[in-house]
Amino acid sequence: MSLLIFLAAGCSVQIAGISDEFKGYNQQDHNVIESHGQIDNPQYLDEFIRSVDKGEDAEVRIVSYTSEGDPVFKDLNFNGEEIEYKLDTTQDQFGADKVSKKKCKEINRIDRTKETVYEVSCGKNTSPIDLLTIDYDANRQDSFEIDFSYDNGNRVNISTQKQSLTVQSDENIITQNGFQFTEAQLNQIYKLLVLENYMEEKDLSARCSQSPDYSMTVTINGGQRVFEWSDCDEGADVADMTQMAERVIDIIEKTQSYRNVFE
Repeated sequence: MSLLIFLAAGCSVQIAGISDEFKGYNQQDHNVIESHGQIDNPQYLDEFIRSVDKGEDAEVRIVSYTSEGDPVFKDLNFNGEEIEYKLDTTQDQFGADKVSKKKCKEINRIDRTKETVYEVSCGKNTSPIDLLTIDYDANRQDSFEIDFSYDNGNRVNISTQKQSLTVQSDENIITQNGFQFTEAQLNQIYKLLVLENYMEEKDLSARCSQSPDYSMTVTINGGQRVFEWSDCDEGADVADMTQMAERVIDIIEKTQSYRNVFE
């Protein structure tokens, strides 16, 4: 059973505008979904770029939902030589109601501090077309809190809401109050969560122990996700979630509060 909880509040409001008629697009293969700032399946664009680099045929669709819940489609098809870009706004009731196509030579992923941009170039005298922008600026959220515990010989727990860090060994418990990430560190964690598609259900099944190695609660704009798992579990998402968690741990253990515990 996937150990994941979604409390209906801010995060659910962000996707509430999607009409039932178009929810099926989320389930289709190789669809990247952009809905009110939430991104699902961005890895399909990375797979498409890798195929282009290898000269292999590939296709991908980006479905972007307007504020009214209407889908706009961006289709990319690579035939081994060039990329066909198709923009379909026929189902956007306030859009141009047309399908336009362009032949493009290049697709790029541009990584910046607070965002990743995917774009295609379709001519020397034209500006690149923005396909998708993934925002990693946690400050743009009304609220972003994380409660995370893990076992590295000691049991470590951090809570941004309580501003606390606790390290528990067999002998004693040490607590550092006033714990905070820097803005850059918080954005790094937010980026890891976004790239891991934290809004989607995760298969963290086939538990190998009663006490999980990792426990993570993510609260954004009143919506909440809870994950619990061990790296020896056999769920399909365990390896990726563990890799993400280990990178978060690396950020935690570079904070001054963590270092103070062991000085």
